[in-house]
Amino acid sequence: MVAGAALLAGCGYRPLGTEALPANVRSVAIGPIANSTFRPGLQGLLGDAVHQRLLADGRVRVRPSPEADAILETVITGYGVEGVAWDVNGVARRFRVQVTAGMTLRDGHTQRLLISDGVAGEAYFTAGTGVGPTLSAEDEAARRALRDLADRVATRIIEGL
Repeated sequence: MVAGAALLAGCGYRPLGTEALPANVRSVAIGPIANSTFRPGLQGLLGDAVHQRLLADGRVRVRPSPEADAILETVITGYGVEGVAWDVNGVARRFRVQVTAGMTLRDGHTQRLLISDGVAGEAYFTAGTGVGPTLSAEDEAARRALRDLADRVATRIIEGL
């Protein structure tokens, strides 16, 4: 196993996407996340999801703001639920949750703008047999949509610079 790792290191192997990062950006601070929607709590869930996604990938370290090469700023701009499938009576049974956000990535030392983009995450859920199960299904779909959004933010940072 160690010999295989040494062999890969010797042949110029690098994880996919590493070549897209500027040499000076190896760490990111996740700044406060603003939430301009009426759905409370999204910002904490998104911050945790972005942090976990960057940690899992490993190509960019998450650091406190003063130590980071770049600062991520995010504003959640939209939260929506729309019907996508209806029963024979015209009642929506399947729904899509979409969360949209604006993200900027700035150089931590010069404040130069590196990325400014809009991103969205989505997930689906099926209505339950009552209000409680339906709200629970929506909450779980919202968490999945935020993880999808976090994946897109992290991918944009890692591979899109």
